Amino acid sequence: AMLREDFDRLVKSLKDNETYAINNFYYISLGCRSYRFVRKDLDSHCFVDIFVYDHYSPLSDDLDTDWKNLKHKKHHLILKLKEISKERKEFPKNDARLTEFPELKKNFDEIIDTYIMRTKSLNKDTNYLVWGIDNNYEGPAAFAWNHGRIFEYKDIFPLRECVFEGKTYKIPNNYEKYAFAEYGVRYVEMPKNMGESIHFNQYFAGEDQIKFAKELIEKEMETDE
Repeated sequence: AMLREDFDRLVKSLKDNETYAINNFYYISLGCRSYRFVRKDLDSHCFVDIFVYDHYSPLSDDLDTDWKNLKHKKHHLILKLKEISKERKEFPKNDARLTEFPELKKNFDEIIDTYIMRTKSLNKDTNYLVWGIDNNYEGPAAFAWNHGRIFEYKDIFPLRECVFEGKTYKIPNNYEKYAFAEYGVRYVEMPKNMGESIHFNQYFAGEDQIKFAKELIEKEMETDE
């Protein structure tokens, strides 16, 4: 997760980088332009998703109402992208990067950037942050927490440090509130459906590897007990 201004700096700094890049992926049905940090020099499917957050000024006294309004704008964004795709008679089902559809990509970027400007706050001193409208927040999971993905600035910053697998990482200041907003009560549980994730199946897909991963989780759970 990155603030919009930090993400823009990252994209700019990698413009002529020979090793790393940020690739954009477009999902019309979700109104989503996702960002992946990748290595150029490896024939690998591995990547790091980057989710962008914007400064936000509430439009009402009720964050629930604000989030529902944002969902409504997101719905209109989806319809707009579908409309453009239909007008141009271009349906890039197997080309999420739109490498073969440069004009469509340009149209999508213009529309998405317009919606970003309509939702984010230009005031960086605001006390709230919001999950960027270009991210995918369609579906019931977006309402895991009562205010969706609108956070008070103090819940995220200052970042605190956390040790994971022997390495130290930066995490949100109020990490429990953030984790609950993203995943609901599941965040305190070990996964019971290892191997069912679309990402896991897509990039590993081997029964032996899934079995091995499940065994590792079972060992971890026994250790915790």
